[in-house]
Amino acid sequence: MKKLISFLVFCITIGFLSDLAVAGGVSPIWTYAIGSSIKSISIHNESIFLGSENSYLYAFNNKGKPVWKYRTDSSVNSIYASGKYIMAASMSSYIYVLNRTGGREWVRQLDSYAGYPDAICLDDEYSAAGLMDGYVYIFNNKGDINGAYKTDAYVSSVRIINGGVVVVSDKDVYILNLNGSLKFRYNIGNYIRFAYISEKYIGVGLGNDDLYFYDINGKLNWNYHIDSQISEISISDKYIVTGSRNGILYVFTISDGKLEWSKQLSDGVIHVGLTKNHIAAATLDGYIYLFDTKGRLEWKYGSNSYVSSMKITEKELISGSVLGNVYYFKLFEKSEEGSLFVVALMTIVIIIALIMFFMSIK
Repeated sequence: MKKLISFLVFCITIGFLSDLAVAGGVSPIWTYAIGSSIKSISIHNESIFLGSENSYLYAFNNKGKPVWKYRTDSSVNSIYASGKYIMAASMSSYIYVLNRTGGREWVRQLDSYAGYPDAICLDDEYSAAGLMDGYVYIFNNKGDINGAYKTDAYVSSVRIINGGVVVVSDKDVYILNLNGSLKFRYNIGNYIRFAYISEKYIGVGLGNDDLYFYDINGKLNWNYHIDSQISEISISDKYIVTGSRNGILYVFTISDGKLEWSKQLSDGVIHVGLTKNHIAAATLDGYIYLFDTKGRLEWKYGSNSYVSSMKITEKELISGSVLGNVYYFKLFEKSEEGSLFVVALMTIVIIIALIMFFMSIK
């Protein structure tokens, strides 16, 4: 009986410590409390930019030190950083463009507002904003309107790519020239719940729970039906990832639409992120998950509040909560490094569990 009890203690201990090592043993490198909901995050050249419900733009370095903040007129829905500039859009229809030190370059008030985090974009020469009244405005770097186009519905995503502007409304996909003239329009035929625009591809999640995958010129490559409401989408050179409100994370190969793997998470998936080596997801119950591209869980973290925004690069993952907390996680640049770390940690866990087992049977 004593040996049986000792064996059970051993099994429980190793299970508990394994879960702790792999899934719950991660902590943010740093956190910061803003005190108001984080609406949007942008990362560029080791700098982190946040837009908050309290009307401020925040700039941090990757060590967690605040560099500057800028007060706008109202809640900041969208923020986007390039090499020279930071662009932001507020609820009261203002567009702000700042330089990297937080100085104002130009400000313009429009007739409507950008209502989505991905509805603005800029490079060092042009910027674009898609508004809730359906208009897309293209500006030069002085803030002058270079072109404008009226879509059929509110705009959720814009990206400046290959000398043009790719636009997604809640119904159609548009490709515009920088002067605002229409180059191409594709009618989706269903409500667009979410869209992601990369350099080469466009991923669209529809209201009927279909995932459509296009090349950047609007050619449909494949589609896939998901059994629940699609949340966010992210695309790399090899994979496309999305999540559903019934808590399933899906990963597809972009070449043929093959489902590589899927995982049932703890709650509805609200945010996803994808890099060469990592796949991240955030769920309604406040958990953040990090997987390698083969579907192995590297870690998960409970933030104890709703994750309002999340961004990932190969080196870092940053999330913001509805309570105004910022979490910064350092990532391994190669998934193999992360796997070696987990193996080493699991080895330590097993050694500790064995010691506890032999001590318990003495």
